[in-house]
Amino acid sequence: MVFHRFLSGEAGTKISISVNDVDLEPWDPFCRDEAAAETLDVDEFEIEHGEVSDTVTLRRYLLPPREDFSSREAFEQASGPEKWNRQQGLYIYRANRLVQWGGWAGIRTIDEHTKSARASLDFGTKLDEAFNINVAKMRVNLPGQLRKMMTRPINELCIAADAAYRRSSPRIVTEISEAPKKPFALGGDESGAAIGLALRTAAARTGNFEALEAISSLIRSEMPELARHLGFD
Repeated sequence: MVFHRFLSGEAGTKISISVNDVDLEPWDPFCRDEAAAETLDVDEFEIEHGEVSDTVTLRRYLLPPREDFSSREAFEQASGPEKWNRQQGLYIYRANRLVQWGGWAGIRTIDEHTKSARASLDFGTKLDEAFNINVAKMRVNLPGQLRKMMTRPINELCIAADAAYRRSSPRIVTEISEAPKKPFALGGDESGAAIGLALRTAAARTGNFEALEAISSLIRSEMPELARHLGFD
């Protein structure tokens, strides 16, 4: 997994690595060969550290739900060595070598509803000190300025993943089919989910995602039916 860009030729010259005379196959964490996989807009950030500055690139991916994968085998392979929940998050590359993966580097926590969200983060060797990379080149810490800049696009990605999860989840389908057609004056279940998604997106874009989380937590506690209607459950 660490050298998958080199094995596939994505990093330039294609190389081969074998173990006990068996060639290793590259594993793409982002399932870009799957027709139903989605790629969101690319973000670039200029990071300064002392007298050094360089560009860091964030690419966001939304993996398909199980039923939209080309095969069951492809779905299982996409889950990765740590399986779906723990494989969600950031895949951080230093000069095309994967140095850290899984989790959101302190930006947010992993969640069942966002397990299809993955993103690559690329930085060059000029920013080694900024990322505080360890001697083994297998662990980094995001610069504070970068973490702040990434919060909005990461939350947007996770909002999209959450919405996709709810659309495909049999549990949600069952709840919708059993719910009253017009539980609120706001409209039916679909309009409620759309309103909830719009609120999440607006909160992420305006930097108020934490405030919305506090509000949704209160609604879940005091008005659970409304929380379900808005997709906050």
